Parts: sequence; C-alpha cells; structure tokens
Amino acid sequence: MLTRWTTEHKVPFIFGPNAGVDAYTFPLLFEPGTRFHYGVGIDWAGFLVSRISDLTLEEYLQENVFKPCGATSLSFFPPDDYEKSMVAMCTREPAHTGDIKLMEGPAMGRPFKKEDIGPHFSGGGGLFGTARDYLRVLTRVLASSDPEAKSPLISSKSFRSLFVDSLQPSSEIKADLAAMAKSQNIHDPATLTDGTGEHIGHSPGLFLNFIETKFGRKAMSGFWDGAAKTMFWIDPETGIAVSINH
Repeated sequence: MLTRWTTEHKVPFIFGPNAGVDAYTFPLLFEPGTRFHYGVGIDWAGFLVSRISDLTLEEYLQENVFKPCGATSLSFFPPDDYEKSMVAMCTREPAHTGDIKLMEGPAMGRPFKKEDIGPHFSGGGGLFGTARDYLRVLTRVLASSDPEAKSPLISSKSFRSLFVDSLQPSSEIKADLAAMAKSQNIHDPATLTDGTGEHIGHSPGLFLNFIETKFGRKAMSGFWDGAAKTMFWIDPETGIAVSINH
C-alpha cells in the first residue's frame, strides 16, 4: 500500500538517494489503536531522537549505542571497500515459496555512494555492518536486563518494556499482526492460531510470542527480521541473544 502511494503521488522513496522527511509522510490508514499495519513509526522515532539531541541519527547512534558496544563497523555509510565483504540479498520467486534467487543491484534501491546517503537517516533501517557487531548490540541490550549492570545500554525498565505487549486487546489488531507474520513464512504456525493471533503481540520494539515455539524460541521472547533478513531474537528467560543473517 505504501509503495502504491509512493508511485501514484510522486513521494520520494524512503531508501532513495538523499531521501528527506517527506519520503516518510503517508496518509493515515485508520484511527490509532484500532488496527495494526507495518509502517514507518520507528523511522519517525529516529527523527525525534535527532531533533531532540540536535545530532544526526548517525552521530547519535555512534556515540550512544555503537561505541559503548564496541561495534566499530556499524554505520549508515558503507566503507569504501564494502564490496569485498558485503553479503548479497536473496529473494524467492514466487514470494516465500519459490526458488531462491539472488537480488540484482542495490537491495531495495538503496544508494551506496556516501554523497547520496542522508541528510536524514531511517530509524527503521539502512545500517551497514558486520554480523558480529550486530550481535554485540543485541548482547548489550540483553545485558541491560540486570538492574545492577554497570554502564547498561538501556535502563532495566526500558528492557522490561521490550517484552510487554503494547497493542490493544482487539481481535482485529491481533488478526492484522498474524496476517503480517504469516506473510513472512518464518513463524511457528501454532503461535498464529489460524490467523487469530491470540499467542502473539508487539512491544515498542519487538514482535512477541506468548508461547514456546517449535523452532526453539521460549515464551515471551522478542524477535524481528527486517527487510534485509537480519533475523534475531532476544530471550530474557534463557539469557540468549541470537542473530541469523542470510
């Protein structure tokens, strides 16, 4: 739906060269709290962080997230020699069920020249970096669960909020969330309960499953994958953070 709006109304593509804030402006689909739709809310959260801190999102993340984690490779700007180590993205045709196919050219139309990136950065995606540094950030988030932790990445209160369902207890909202999850084709069908979504939820930052899945994720673990298929989950019960890049 957002892609169609972008095409029909000539709104800049969010991953296009030098995309500005107007690339993330879309019509309201429904009243807040009544339905669920995958959107650009986290991108707007990034804009707010930038405005409040008076820093670009690149500067803010480097100083407050990446450096404390020792994640030296993560940045919105790719290194000059990125082609030597960049992992190509793949897709399936037909979607989710067909043969695996290598994606040609820049994934999702993303620019790779530094002069084409920015000045606004997406809070929902666009970083370059190594899988090891990706996991470094996840493990530091997990370590923040301890109220006595020294120099936590986030507060223990913020950590707990990542595992609390923030959606309204609505059958329509749960069905919307289940439909989105089913289209990803990576969730345990038992958690989706034939589309009712009664065993899933969403916190301010993570997709939640309320029951243990056959794939090994414990109840109340938090998960996401993203368009680049950098899948991860964080399990506060076992103290395990996992990143799967493919």
